[in-house]
Order: sequence, then C-alpha cells, then structure tokens
Amino acid sequence: MRMFVGDMFLAIAVALGLFLMWLGSLIAGTADTQGGYDWGAAVKGLGMLAVTLALYLGAVVRQDLDKNVRALMLLCGTLLIIFVGYWSGLWMF
Repeated sequence: MRMFVGDMFLAIAVALGLFLMWLGSLIAGTADTQGGYDWGAAVKGLGMLAVTLALYLGAVVRQDLDKNVRALMLLCGTLLIIFVGYWSGLWMF
C-alpha cells in the first residue's frame, strides 16, 4: 500500500485539496445567488475532504515516517475538521 501513497501522491492530494478549498471560498464569496453560494460550499467541502483524507491516509499507511510526523499529520487533519468544518458543503445537495 505504501507504493500507492508515496510522497508525490500526498503532495498532489494536499495541493489539490487546498486549491479546491480556495476556489470554493472564492466562488461562495462572490456568488450573488444561493445556488452559487451552495456550489462554492460544495467545492470547498470537496477540497476539505481531499486534504483530510490525504493527511489521515498518509499518517496511517506511511509506517516509514517518524512517529511524531505521523502524529502531527493526524492532529492537523483533526484540527482542520474542527476549525474549518466537517465537509459541510457536500451535504447541501
């Protein structure tokens, strides 16, 4: 499983997730209708899902990383869910 969750995969997943979170916030912030806001929240929620899954998957699967790094990956994923939200935009549809 380590072969599928390499450093490049984790980096791309986190970067794509952060980009989707930014794009969703931009869409929701500039929307003038409720539908546009919901669409932006859904894109932001999808980005949040990608970032947290990449952090959790990397912490669980990558046994070659230091235990402190893996613990911080779990902590960061949890803090993102607590402070940013629990993929709330995905449940609007």
